[in-house]
Amino acid sequence: MFHRVAKQIASEMDPDGRFIAISSLVVADNYQPLCLVTKLKSRLPWQRRKHTSTSFKLVDVLKGGDSAGIELKHSDLFLYSTTTCYTANAKLSFSLQSTEVNIGGAGKNLLSVSQVSLRRTYVNRRQPWVIDPSNSFIQQVQSCLRLQLYVVVEILEIMAPLLIEETNEGEGKGRVTAMEMFSLQTKGSCLKKRSMQVPAGTVVAYVVEKLCFQEEQYSGFLPSSKMVQDSLCYEAFQLVKETIKEEYEILSYLSQPLKTKLLASLQSFLQDSDVVSALGSVLELSLAGGKASRSMLDSLDEDFRPQLETLLDGLGVLGEGKAGDDCDLWRPMHFLCSALEDLDERTLPFLEICLEKQVVAKLLVMLNGILEWILSTNGGSVFSPAHSLTEEELELAMEMLQTCHLISQAQRPPLTYLWNKKAWSGLTALYTVLHGLQILSK
Repeated sequence: MFHRVAKQIASEMDPDGRFIAISSLVVADNYQPLCLVTKLKSRLPWQRRKHTSTSFKLVDVLKGGDSAGIELKHSDLFLYSTTTCYTANAKLSFSLQSTEVNIGGAGKNLLSVSQVSLRRTYVNRRQPWVIDPSNSFIQQVQSCLRLQLYVVVEILEIMAPLLIEETNEGEGKGRVTAMEMFSLQTKGSCLKKRSMQVPAGTVVAYVVEKLCFQEEQYSGFLPSSKMVQDSLCYEAFQLVKETIKEEYEILSYLSQPLKTKLLASLQSFLQDSDVVSALGSVLELSLAGGKASRSMLDSLDEDFRPQLETLLDGLGVLGEGKAGDDCDLWRPMHFLCSALEDLDERTLPFLEICLEKQVVAKLLVMLNGILEWILSTNGGSVFSPAHSLTEEELELAMEMLQTCHLISQAQRPPLTYLWNKKAWSGLTALYTVLHGLQILSK
């Protein structure tokens, strides 16, 4: 819930997209003005990477520790409140020997945010910042070619406690007919409410500025988005496949019980995007050499927190555990979580259904064709991938692809889409997630 609200606030307060929404309440306190954060250059040109917090501030790396040219300023308070509603309808029909099953349902998700005061705090720089190249932290950053250093120069913070409430409501009805001998009709409904109290002073979004303390040693781990856009080719798709294969390689060698355990945890976490974000944030902190604690998970839903703690304990992430060989899983699991965070939140319930219906492999084959087309052609083309999906599976696929910004073509066969550059990131993330889930499902 928190990440969803943070993204809404960031987009409404700054339509230009300068603000980066905080992904999890777990790490919100780490993005204060003048804090130093790092970011690894993406292995995929369309993949958005989060900034990782550090224990350093700007004054720690300035020559002589001079902070005379730094001043923080605050904007006037402004009020914010919102209510969003998503609705969905679905139906499922299938035959099993002489039995016919027809199921229909509708769902509604309502997210409301209490009125809250927001304040913008920004850095007013009165003179150039002179970075000390002999600083040990600066030298550490320089030694990693893919690592980039940034300073937080602006934040949006809430000035009073914020109440977030989410209501999920569903209704369903079914009919089962067996051998024309009897018919069974059912009808049911469910209502689930959740709430979260966000404390005053919490940062919900931030702006960074890159610190340049030497000439760029490394122009980029991969071609930039513009370079790829200027010369799209089949190699771009091969690049995506090879990168994903390399990142997930260790998952392929896990024992079946461990694969099943990881998959069950991820499937459960798909019900709450905050848990996915928290898992990714804790893994990112651990990969950067930091130490995670159980208190970082206090803000999460009580239904999921024990399961997340168990998973993190097993991975040796929490302070009480020992990582051992399981630390080798941090990178592929973080890679998977990052891809999940890149997806529209509406995609997560569809992924849960994919796992339940065991259609991940079929969707992956279909998406393989779509991604190759969209990365290998220029604008203006229309494409309809080959697939072996049933009617119900086709509806599920279309719902998922819509959240990736693919533009469907009316009055044409299903799964016919117009090329759209905006779909690059979403489709790559979906392809990455499905690959990871498929490996764990084997």
